[in-house]
Amino acid sequence: MTRKTLSPVDKAFWESRARSHVDARNSLSTCPLMGDKVQLLPLRYGRVERLHNLPDTSGYKDLKRPLGLRLVRDGYLYVIDESSGYLHEYRLENGVPTKLLWQDREVAQDVRQTAVGEQTLIFPRDSTLHVAYAELQWTAAKCAHVLGSAADRFYFMQTVELAQADCEQGGVHLRVEQQVREQLAELAELPAQQCNTPDMPEGERQDYVWEHQPLFREAHIGELKNALNPFYELNHLYLLLDDSIGLLRDLAQEQDEVVGWLNEWRERNDNEMRYITASYIDTLMSAGDNSARQTNPDSALLKDTTPEQRGRIYDYINARNHWRREHNNGPVPSTTSAGQYSALRGSTYDERPQVRFARLDMDGKYSQMVLALGKPRHEALKDDIDALEENSQGILNGVGLGSRGIYDLVRHEEMQAYLTQERSHLKRWTQRLDDITHDRVRLFTQGELYRSAWYFDPDHADQLKSALTMELNCTRDLCRTEESLQKVGDYFHDNPHYILPVFYGRLDMDFLRAKSGSLLKWLDDIHNFSDGLA
Repeated sequence: MTRKTLSPVDKAFWESRARSHVDARNSLSTCPLMGDKVQLLPLRYGRVERLHNLPDTSGYKDLKRPLGLRLVRDGYLYVIDESSGYLHEYRLENGVPTKLLWQDREVAQDVRQTAVGEQTLIFPRDSTLHVAYAELQWTAAKCAHVLGSAADRFYFMQTVELAQADCEQGGVHLRVEQQVREQLAELAELPAQQCNTPDMPEGERQDYVWEHQPLFREAHIGELKNALNPFYELNHLYLLLDDSIGLLRDLAQEQDEVVGWLNEWRERNDNEMRYITASYIDTLMSAGDNSARQTNPDSALLKDTTPEQRGRIYDYINARNHWRREHNNGPVPSTTSAGQYSALRGSTYDERPQVRFARLDMDGKYSQMVLALGKPRHEALKDDIDALEENSQGILNGVGLGSRGIYDLVRHEEMQAYLTQERSHLKRWTQRLDDITHDRVRLFTQGELYRSAWYFDPDHADQLKSALTMELNCTRDLCRTEESLQKVGDYFHDNPHYILPVFYGRLDMDFLRAKSGSLLKWLDDIHNFSDGLA
């Protein structure tokens, strides 16, 4: 997937649109956000590649994958003005509101398609708003749900205090134009630098290949301001919407992508078998607890040291083995200032840089070993350390005349280069998978999925089907580790009502505060009854 960029013609057009309100700004000669009303332009919190910005939503703050500002997805935006009690419903397309579908204190129809007014989000400056993004249009029952219950509005929707916004720093879920210019991924995120890592998957070189739907594209501030009423040039803010379902969709897709890279790696040139074999040989070549037991099972080195101290001993022996190998490769002839080999005239040889670096590393590891053991213990263990080193040398170079060691049986430099490259791939992918799993499990066990999906109405067949599809896409392969399985299991143990199909579509605060305990007891009774039958 190539990066979607704006053409020069499009950039020029949107630049002109972004500047179309300059005259209005100059003529007013007033400070920003001093008007009685303010216009809102919607954006969302979403996954980004590099342009990370700390979100205001508490449930998003401890995630490990980068999170920032994104253009809003296609769907619906709902706003309830706490003072007037009006519900405003907007259709969102291509990142901007395109229709105002409803504006009233009551909703009578499940499907609303006709525009009833201007699609601009203009509200009094001192308003308290409840806002929510939805993939599907709310049914009349869902609209009545939040219109009739202040507690449900505060739980299921974001609360935005327009009066708290600052003209330079914005506010909670609110940003000013300069912040958006610097933080919105579609405006400010630079393309990834080309990486020359060998055998890196093509998808890993591309930005946003992990999106559930390919939405990322280069944009211009003029596209957003195209929906701005000129009279609100100095009185507009950018509204940031929670999109937990979108986050979970993208994280699940990203996990699939990384797992796909691992599968491709396994199948390419029988990599898995080659890597396991090379790693086993590398283990034989390195000093460790196994080689120490083979040298002397009753050694004081094993009995009188801690794992950390033994680690320092093994590091020193391995560094010394590396120095020996480099040293045995011999020096290089000295060169004159003209670059000619002085050895041709009978001069001396120089120590190779590799030998010098290996010796410095060995000396450093020796000092660390002595410091970790302490001089008295080091002196007491000196014979055991020497015996372990001798055994290690025998494994590497053979014991006795004519015998061969591992160095004689494998292409050592080639094997080490292969392991270094493949370990970097596996470490990078494993860490990325661990971070993805952490974020998915954290969002799930904090209840973000079910709280965000409350608007799916299971009494409507089409919405029931959409809810089941959404849940599958958000939770597939969620428990890929023992730790994640335990956390998800604990969550369902504390919230067993969510095992009922699309139960989140029937949630309200009355249940969460008063009835959940009764349901938990009922489910526990059923569980205990079935255990008794068994």
